[in-house]
Amino acid sequence: MLKLIHLVHIKLEILVFQNQKKELFLTEKEIKNLKDSSISDINKIAVEISSEVIKQVVNSELNKSNVSAIVEEISKKRIEKQL
Repeated sequence: MLKLIHLVHIKLEILVFQNQKKELFLTEKEIKNLKDSSISDINKIAVEISSEVIKQVVNSELNKSNVSAIVEEISKKRIEKQL
């Protein structure tokens, strides 16, 4: 009987460990997705702000795709430096 209780306890520990491992994997995946989407969101905000600043400074609107390309290039360089 004691051996059976011990085996059940071991099985329970294994199940708990597997569940924790699964939860950790899902959490890490969610963090990665948030990082990826946040970079995109930050770039969109930077494009909007940059476009508005340029518009106010030179009193003329620029092509958003040009501003977007510049923002993308700068953010890539900064991200590469951090890695």
